Amino acid sequence: MDANALYNTLSTRVIGDLVGLAMAIGIAAVAFVYIRRAITDTEWIRSDDLWRHIALMFSITLFFVYIDVAYEVEFYKGEIDNSSNDLIQAEDFANSVFLPRIRLLLLLPIDLVGIGLMSSLFGVLVVFGSNQTFSTGPSVSTSLEVVYLLTLTSAWHAAMIGWWLVYGLTDNNVQNVTWDMGMNAGFASIELLLAIIITKLRNSEWGIRNSNLLAWVATIAYSLILMGIYSIRLWDYSFRFINIIIY
Repeated sequence: MDANALYNTLSTRVIGDLVGLAMAIGIAAVAFVYIRRAITDTEWIRSDDLWRHIALMFSITLFFVYIDVAYEVEFYKGEIDNSSNDLIQAEDFANSVFLPRIRLLLLLPIDLVGIGLMSSLFGVLVVFGSNQTFSTGPSVSTSLEVVYLLTLTSAWHAAMIGWWLVYGLTDNNVQNVTWDMGMNAGFASIELLLAIIITKLRNSEWGIRNSNLLAWVATIAYSLILMGIYSIRLWDYSFRFINIIIY
């Protein structure tokens, strides 16, 4: 039995549905908070803070879309691998299902941790979007918000490094997932480094802790990172899906 046949067929569709559900609930919660604040705080509507929050929500939504598509591709990969497997002898059955079961047992908890970290991104938007104490007129602490978002996204990428390592080990071919592990490690490093830089700038003596400029720079930087993840990884997964269909 191919390692993809058990985990991908049984779990990826369910995990993908959970990702979609988390995205729907997150968007609804953030939209509710933003609308309620816009009604009660007319100054916020005219401030740059609103547009920064919209940009952050849009970028995070794209991030969720990429993850959902990735799980869908893995599901179809499992379906095709399952249908193409040859029948095995009874005495070989125990050995053939060992690695697939290990993959199922190890990847599911990592998947759930990943969903939790992703959902926390919307949670950060809700907290900063609803609490007016984070705003001081046109100058807001969006940069602090982005630090939390970067930290959570970096933690998600770190979890995905472990995910891909287990994925490769249970397929007896770690070399095939070095690209995926490297991409996640690269993005995690960039996000963590950017979070440290923004924190240093906020704590510097330059007086830009809650500056409008730093808020915009942090927002744009984080949005570009998520759009880069969306573009690069979705392009990669679309190529993998085409290979699955053709071969």
